[in-house]
Amino acid sequence: GNNITLDTNSIAGNTTFKLKMAGIGKDVCEQMKNSKGGMVREVVCDEATGNATITYYKNLATNEAEGEKSPTDGSGAEVSCNETCDKNATCLPAGYCQCNLGYYGDGTTCISDNGADSLEDCQALSESYGWNGEQCVNCSNSGGTAIGSGGSVETACDCDNIYAATKTDGSCCDMEAGWNGTKCVYCLPGYYSSGGSVETACNCMSSGKNKSDGSCCGSGYGWDGAKCMYCGDDGQGLTGDSPETACQCNMSGKKSDGTCCESEYGWNGTKCVHCQGGLPGSGGSVETACNCMSSGTNKSDGSCCEVGYGWNGTQCVPCNANPIGQGGSVETACQCENKNSDGSCVS
Repeated sequence: GNNITLDTNSIAGNTTFKLKMAGIGKDVCEQMKNSKGGMVREVVCDEATGNATITYYKNLATNEAEGEKSPTDGSGAEVSCNETCDKNATCLPAGYCQCNLGYYGDGTTCISDNGADSLEDCQALSESYGWNGEQCVNCSNSGGTAIGSGGSVETACDCDNIYAATKTDGSCCDMEAGWNGTKCVYCLPGYYSSGGSVETACNCMSSGKNKSDGSCCGSGYGWDGAKCMYCGDDGQGLTGDSPETACQCNMSGKKSDGTCCESEYGWNGTKCVHCQGGLPGSGGSVETACNCMSSGTNKSDGSCCEVGYGWNGTQCVPCNANPIGQGGSVETACQCENKNSDGSCVS
């Protein structure tokens, strides 16, 4: 941060104005002096203090009228643009036109910040600009361009045609983004809504809504009241107020942290266990981890034995086409008359 001041005595009635930069040093000042051109008319260096006084043209037309070789590159050699610059633009050393301070446009056409007053003026600046009754606004985004009839915020752009929300000034958000009243937020997986507030920016599908800005958390992510959290491969994101309400588990049990086990796995209070041949239960304990239908329940962890196997209190044993038993002992593992010593049925 050099100390930069405007010489107010250099403005009124003149075609130039001066800025004074304090303490930039001799070397930097000499570099600026050697690279002057375009809007810079003169650079004066004070070796004793290291200060610089820079004289600027108020516009490029004044520069050219005084016969200055303009614009120039860093060595002072003259450069030219491949296009005709507007009178309120400068040809940059890179070879293209840029509107001067206080004007906007593509360089070949520049309009004052408060000079546009019609859709035609906006279209002269760029084919992507619409007119909202007060200013030109950009009607393009990642989905294309949709100019409206113009004259009001509502008609400046037809953002619906490019699947985008309309901002407060009538310009368009990017494709698949909604307007939350302050900024554009992405609505995937989902779609933009009526907008204007965090609550109405997005309609989120298979995803929770980020209540801090109205965006969608993303497929498989839910809102836990403070952040978006991943629900797991079998989970669907919800808009909750806590980790416990952030996810919906489809074919799996819900863990203590609110996320989901893998599909066909239940939660026994400590870990996810396989409910093969059955369904995940309400979870939270060995007794409720799985609903085992055509097999015995492994009562040590709550998982299901393989289909056709019963639980003998220690291990899963084959019932060999016989019905499984209540389980828990050798006697109740399988329902058959001829049993082996482990409770399995004789084949």
